[in-house]
Amino acid sequence: MDVTSGSYTQDILGAWIDFDGNDVFGAGEELGNGVTSTAFQTLSFTFTVPANAALGGTVLRARCVYPGTGQITVADPCYNFDYGQTEDYTVIITDPSTSLCIPVSANGTNDGDFVNGVLLNTINNGNSGSTGGPTYQDYTAQNTQLGRGSTYDLEVQSGDYQPDLMAAWIDYNADDQLDANELLASWVTNAIFQTAVVTFVVPNNAALGATTFRVRCMYPGNGQINTADPCYDFDYGETEDYAVIIDVSTGVVPPTSGSELSVRYAEDHLLLSWPTSAAAIIKIMDVAGREVLTANAPNGSFRCENTMLAGGTYLVEVTAGTERFSGRLMVR
Repeated sequence: MDVTSGSYTQDILGAWIDFDGNDVFGAGEELGNGVTSTAFQTLSFTFTVPANAALGGTVLRARCVYPGTGQITVADPCYNFDYGQTEDYTVIITDPSTSLCIPVSANGTNDGDFVNGVLLNTINNGNSGSTGGPTYQDYTAQNTQLGRGSTYDLEVQSGDYQPDLMAAWIDYNADDQLDANELLASWVTNAIFQTAVVTFVVPNNAALGATTFRVRCMYPGNGQINTADPCYDFDYGETEDYAVIIDVSTGVVPPTSGSELSVRYAEDHLLLSWPTSAAAIIKIMDVAGREVLTANAPNGSFRCENTMLAGGTYLVEVTAGTERFSGRLMVR
């Protein structure tokens, strides 16, 4: 990992990952630290993710600090130094033994079998393919948010060959496997650079947080299967992976009688309420799907003090008897 300082020298740089997901940077979670000797200096930290690291989204923190008189002179993830900056990012810890397959292809895109464009919500990757280009593209830095129960249109453009077999999948349960029920659609092109529109609905039980969205262009060689598959090594074609972040949509999941989860903001707290007086369990998660707060509510509402959550956007799920409500809230 590289961390670059600013325009001042003799700053302390450091980085940490909350590997156990307990919201505390403990012993063994520092990736590295060092002191700069020039402006805009880059320090590199080499680290290994522990085998017992908690799977899922967690916090990566980078700091550039300079101590005032009487302050500590060592890197610390939380100390209030007189000078400096702190940046937090989200990393997704995965299990490499169950990581998603990466298909290979003997001839790849050499005959023009490639994906030339993908458009989904805020992902817009046009004119991305080429004859002789890579057979696998990791575009997971490009991501978009999708809401549970919401409907979306996906546009996919094929390449410079026809007919090609095209398909798209989303790993809705985030298990690093693209199952049959996670196939959005498959189709066969009958023209070069042909655009197809696929309409799909995100399941109400999709796992919250970041997951993989895969698009493939495939053409089978002699003796190969002729149906869409997320992992099969076709003789020709290209595979592209993107990231989607599954979010909750306001309202009941699944929808019932138009009921809604209500969020009212006050100066020092926010009030969650829902249209039933049954006792409920409230779960609040960050946008990576990590649970940050669980509480019980006896009478159809829950008061959340601002001190209970750090600033940011959160996903809320309320289970009250046989009903389930979900929504989003923001803490400033």
